[in-house]
Amino acid sequence: MTIPPSRHSATHLPLHKGGCGGHPILPFYRSWGIIYERKILKKSGADKVSFTEHFKGCYGFTEYGEDLKGIKLYADSDVLDYGYVGDSIKKADCKSVKAEIPQITTSVELRADCKIKSSGSVSDGHLFNPFYTLELKYDITDESECVTCLNIMKI
Repeated sequence: MTIPPSRHSATHLPLHKGGCGGHPILPFYRSWGIIYERKILKKSGADKVSFTEHFKGCYGFTEYGEDLKGIKLYADSDVLDYGYVGDSIKKADCKSVKAEIPQITTSVELRADCKIKSSGSVSDGHLFNPFYTLELKYDITDESECVTCLNIMKI
């Protein structure tokens, strides 16, 4: 899959004491979803920089979420059924994490669209934290970029 050319302005993050400088780019494309680009422009030292894209969700119309049983959470091809027990799947080499919500025939996906290896995790909540969580984590060691696409689709 290729990502369309960017048409946006960037926000520059200054170089911090022991860290790095770069800019997050957040364009929106209707047919692609929301694309997050994180680019390292300048880095001091040989330390790695970690980026974690995190999505926490549920559905409902009030401040109280609906029953989440029946939701399927995916880390690539590994599946976790939502069960309010705090289970999770962590995968070392993961390109996509997704939640399929059959009650509203919708899926939410975080997908890595770059050459950098990413690890992923999905987790269900419990009674007092009734949310599902999707995460992709990138460890960057050189001056490069990571790209994540957030897709919300009908299933």
